[in-house]
Amino acid sequence: MPIGPLDAALRVSTLIGLAALVAAFLFLVSRQILRLNIFRKLTSDATLDLLKHMINRLFLLALLAMVLAFLGPLVRWAVTNQPPGLPSFETTPSKIDSVVVGTALRGDSTGVRDQGVKEEELERRREELMVTRRAANEAAVRVSAAAERLRLAQESRAQRLLAQGVVIRGDLIWTRRDNGQDVNQFEARSYCETCRLGGFEDWRMPTIEELRGLYDPGNVVQVKNIAFDAYIASPFEVSFPCCISSTMHGSSALYFCFNNGQEGWGPPMERSGGRVRCVRSDAR
Repeated sequence: MPIGPLDAALRVSTLIGLAALVAAFLFLVSRQILRLNIFRKLTSDATLDLLKHMINRLFLLALLAMVLAFLGPLVRWAVTNQPPGLPSFETTPSKIDSVVVGTALRGDSTGVRDQGVKEEELERRREELMVTRRAANEAAVRVSAAAERLRLAQESRAQRLLAQGVVIRGDLIWTRRDNGQDVNQFEARSYCETCRLGGFEDWRMPTIEELRGLYDPGNVVQVKNIAFDAYIASPFEVSFPCCISSTMHGSSALYFCFNNGQEGWGPPMERSGGRVRCVRSDAR
């Protein structure tokens, strides 16, 4: 890997410092050797002086090298603002680019992977929603079809019963016409119990509340043979405005009059001018 000029200068100064240390060591060793008597005997005075002069020069050079080796880290500290002895944290542009690019690639791959997971989850939920809506639509169609079949069946049944003189109204089935003559309460009960209209055998007398439910001020029916109008729901027919009920008021039987919406009473054994209209529960 290429290094900068500052790092190269620092390495050179380090080598010079090592060389200076070695030279200083050799200088000390040579001084000790020159002091030996044996060496003085083997060497002349001129040669000895020359050696001393050369050793002194080498020592000065070693000191200069040591100074330069010490100044190298100081110069680097001043230039890079990094204390001597610490590792360099300088990063070349190529390193920075590689790190940035690598991080970006990892981030992009992670983002793409997360985006793929989110899209798969959205697609799964979309499919579940479509299945739920499809099932709901199919159920609604089935319910609507069943309701239409029930309505048609009820209409067909209501038309068939109406042709037999029977009217379906809510949860009750009524005789379309009253009995046509005055009766007391006991005769009215006997009439209903023996009625077989529409093929039913469970006819009974209505209560005062049930008769009140037939009253309709918005629908006028002409009472036959008398000068009275009756306000009763369609398609009922009336031969007399008042009908007797099974409800008792003390010892008297209650009547309901459709000409004015009023209630009256009379002795159950007397024919007080009332008719009877039979009713039964629509148990189907």
